[in-house]
Amino acid sequence: MIMKQERILSILYDLALVIGGADRVETLLTKVLQRLVFHTGYPCGLALQWKAGASIEAGYRQALLQVCVGDHRLISSVGESLSVPEWMASEEAAEITVDRLLNLPLKQDFYRSALILPVPGYGVVLLLTPVTQRSEAPLTEIFKPVLANLAKTIVLCERNEVYTRDLIADRDAARYANERFRRAMDSTQDAIYLIDPETMGFIDFNRQASEGLGYTAEELSRLHAQDLKVDVSGERLQDLFKRTIREGQTQILGSHHRRKDGSAFPVEIHIDALEQAGSDPVIITVARDIQERKVYEKALFEEKERALVTLQSIGDAVITTDRDGIITYMNPVAEELTGYRGEEVVGESLEKAFHVIDEISRTPVTNPADACLSRSEVVSLAHHSLLISRDGREIAIEDSAAPIRQQDGTVIGVVIVFHDVSRARELAHKLSWQATHDSMTGLINRAEFERRLRQALEQAQEDRVQHVLLYIDLDQFKIVNDTCGHVAGDELLKQLAVLMRELVRESDTLARLGGDEFGVLLSNCDREHALLVANLLRERIREHRFVWQERVFEVGASIGIAEINDHASEISQVLSQADMACYAAKDDGRNRVHVFELTDDDLMRRHSEMLWVSKITEAMESTRFVLYWQAIESLHDADSTTWYEVLLRMRDEHGHLILPGTFIPAAERYNLMPSLDRWVIHQTFSVCSDLSPQSKANALEVSINLSGASINEESTSDYILEQLRANDIDPGQICFEITETAAISNLTRAYRLIHDLKAKGFRFALDDFGSGVSSFTYLKNLPVDYLKIDGSFVKDMLSDPVDDTMVDMINQLGHVMGLETVAEYVESEDIVARLKAIGIDYGQGFVLHKPQATQALVDSGVFSLPSEKV
Repeated sequence: MIMKQERILSILYDLALVIGGADRVETLLTKVLQRLVFHTGYPCGLALQWKAGASIEAGYRQALLQVCVGDHRLISSVGESLSVPEWMASEEAAEITVDRLLNLPLKQDFYRSALILPVPGYGVVLLLTPVTQRSEAPLTEIFKPVLANLAKTIVLCERNEVYTRDLIADRDAARYANERFRRAMDSTQDAIYLIDPETMGFIDFNRQASEGLGYTAEELSRLHAQDLKVDVSGERLQDLFKRTIREGQTQILGSHHRRKDGSAFPVEIHIDALEQAGSDPVIITVARDIQERKVYEKALFEEKERALVTLQSIGDAVITTDRDGIITYMNPVAEELTGYRGEEVVGESLEKAFHVIDEISRTPVTNPADACLSRSEVVSLAHHSLLISRDGREIAIEDSAAPIRQQDGTVIGVVIVFHDVSRARELAHKLSWQATHDSMTGLINRAEFERRLRQALEQAQEDRVQHVLLYIDLDQFKIVNDTCGHVAGDELLKQLAVLMRELVRESDTLARLGGDEFGVLLSNCDREHALLVANLLRERIREHRFVWQERVFEVGASIGIAEINDHASEISQVLSQADMACYAAKDDGRNRVHVFELTDDDLMRRHSEMLWVSKITEAMESTRFVLYWQAIESLHDADSTTWYEVLLRMRDEHGHLILPGTFIPAAERYNLMPSLDRWVIHQTFSVCSDLSPQSKANALEVSINLSGASINEESTSDYILEQLRANDIDPGQICFEITETAAISNLTRAYRLIHDLKAKGFRFALDDFGSGVSSFTYLKNLPVDYLKIDGSFVKDMLSDPVDDTMVDMINQLGHVMGLETVAEYVESEDIVARLKAIGIDYGQGFVLHKPQATQALVDSGVFSLPSEKV
């Protein structure tokens, strides 16, 4: 197509109209390209905008493909950066072949030529065509005026776009701010009002303002500010608004608002002036419903009042401090104990009113408030704390300090609670003293003495030092008790305690161990010094004259000494050694001192006996005593009454039998025989009572031995009669055997016992007769039924004429007195024959019958007992 000269003017005019009617760059360029493509016949047009400062490599630069018209493939590249030759940035228009634009995404085999039209300050317009276009005037010259005008218009459009964007942004920001402000106003729980200070009408308000009062927005807009107030007049309210505007300061008003239904509620109103550009200021008020807060304040006041009244009334002293240890409160009890009034010390440091020391060391105690604040936990005063009051009084106290915390846990102070424990501590001291001392003499008691003895033993073993234990048992003390009563005995013990305390060192321990027994622990002492101290104590006790109701008494002391060194293993061993030494001193004549020695045979024997004491006691508790039965047979009548002597045996921990000769001496020495006798009586009576009728029909007779100790106890007769009543037996079945020695030693009591029990039907035998020098003299005074001839005569009578004569003589004497005789220790058939020849009535010994346990007699059919009784 050939562009005629007359068309050129119309084309330029058309382009001028297009350029003049655009306000946006992209629209402008699109319309211009469309018109250029239409008027020139070039099917494709591009608008490339240079990218400032952007280059790829030498000879090329980057351009933004901003607009494309006529080529759909290039249209898809709009907005992309393209690499174009640097020469295209020149200010001259030109027609070129397409092969000079190889870097552009063009269809090279379709387009053949291109028209380059530079746009000053912007970029370049590029027209593409597959055929060469002809014109009467060069196109590069025709469009120069248009391109210059286009460049200016592009600048104007860019400025317009910036301005338009800013306006839109400001508008949107204002709209967003307004919406956000309105949303914030409507979301708050407070009522917000904009008020005209002249008319007092509402300019605006938030949703809470209307809904909180029960009005619709339209109803509330017709009201005035004073219409809401219950207790504030319109004039006062308007004056308050004007003062707010005049002074420029926030005013706070407490009032009540009235709802639409007439109800009122308390509000707290914050009043401010809101300045407006070019207009008079308006009033903004924020009204907060404080009804719930009033309830909380009332509850808080009541709680505080209760707490204050409680603190004023409780029996404990209370002091509170702030985080710096400054006193903030003190209740009346604290005032009484410290001696300070609250108003005197509030604002002062805690140390001024709360001065505490250690009762023992007398040194100041750590301030509990400081300790509590530093550790942020409850702390307590150390034991033995004393509060020094204002007047110097010392008051035993116990206390604790606890942190006072805010809701977030921050410590803001300390509360110290303490109370007077003087009486409790005095009682504790008294109880502690009573737990370790003898109440009568004031001396250390046995428990505390053993504790100190244990410490001394540990020290001796660890440090190789030596201590000494003195065990003191008073002599003849029982005389004072029996003669003058226990009050006199107690007074004597007190006097002797004072006397002995003056004779031992401060480092030594004097204790009352019980009854009339005392112990002395001599610390760091050797045997020689201990003997001096023991003899001094013995002499002073002996010299002491005890006067009671014009009667004068003298007592002595038997003292046992035991060394405490690294060879001692247990306190029980040391005490046992001292006790044995003390008994040895008594056995040697009393009022003596005896030192324990491992080589002392007598002491070892006593020690063995003492060990048997515990074994006997344990055996009784564990029912390890058993009854054995030995027949006493008639030597002349085979059909006579069946007669058995009951014998006592003990089983050890392993079940082995222990004969009485092993444990009876210890039982006799340590007064255990009455208990053993009573056990035998009880068991024997029980067995006899449980015998079957057939066994009872066999006219069984049983002998039970009574010790001298039981004869000497007045209650023995009562016990026997009690057992008789408890069991179904005939007293005529029971014969009690009393040794000749025991009977002679306790003749009066023996006679009374025999007399009383014979009156009830019991029988008696005098055992071991002939062993005493006065047997014949006292025989006629004892109403017994049998004489049991001492076995020492019987066993040798065949070889010793004297023993044979003694047996014969005793038998004749017994028969003359109407008594039957029994020979003991019958150990051979020859002795049986001789006894028969002499005329002895009964014999007892292994050749006749060996002792058997109850079970053995049951098994042999001699006894018939229920199975549970065997």
